[in-house]
Amino acid sequence: DDILSVSTYEDTLFVDVSSNFKDACVGMSAKNEMLLVYSIVNTLTAMDGIIKVQFLVEGEQTDTLAGTICISDPFLKNYGIIK
Repeated sequence: DDILSVSTYEDTLFVDVSSNFKDACVGMSAKNEMLLVYSIVNTLTAMDGIIKVQFLVEGEQTDTLAGTICISDPFLKNYGIIK
């Protein structure tokens, strides 16, 4: 399974993905990585009370998924990124 768990703390939703998910992202272009991240973030922040999304890999914070976009801090929605 690619998504190991989803949990909330205050207004932040934590999405814990598997190392297989991260490995599948390696080599992805920066544009595609951005679209992937914000597709998830924008969908989840549409839920009541969720303002931020924090990605974890195997329960740990990590710098990137595919090597270009920093995911160590929580994301806010950004509908302008997806057109």
